[in-house]
Amino acid sequence: MASVARVFFAHHCEGEFPTRKELVAELGVTEPASRREIGSHLNEILAISRRQFADYRNAD
Repeated sequence: MASVARVFFAHHCEGEFPTRKELVAELGVTEPASRREIGSHLNEILAISRRQFADYRNAD
């Protein structure tokens, strides 16, 4: 999961976040099961991020 998070947040300062397909390509994953696992990890990373920054989003 850490590898997926690193790739996902690598360019967050520029406001750019990769798509799931771009994550798969960046990580060099070719097997269907591994691609699904990346998707699962990405969903968990997004959920963690939403929880962590919920107060920041609601501050506006």
